[in-house]
Amino acid sequence: MTSQAPIGSGFGPDTTAHEIVQDCDLSGRLAIVTGGYAGMGLEITKALGSAGATVVVPAHDPRGGTFS
Repeated sequence: MTSQAPIGSGFGPDTTAHEIVQDCDLSGRLAIVTGGYAGMGLEITKALGSAGATVVVPAHDPRGGTFS
């Protein structure tokens, strides 16, 4: 059995998605976020988009996948 150890990322349970990408330039990058139309997935989608990524959010029903 392999033991686990913290990786020391500097992020914690109160860190937001926007804080994680604030110094990242994701221009020209493609991100696919499943569940990106609600809840935590929506916040991740917004954060990646604000950092310049093109974000694709797959949805079974296009009516459920709209957001602003």
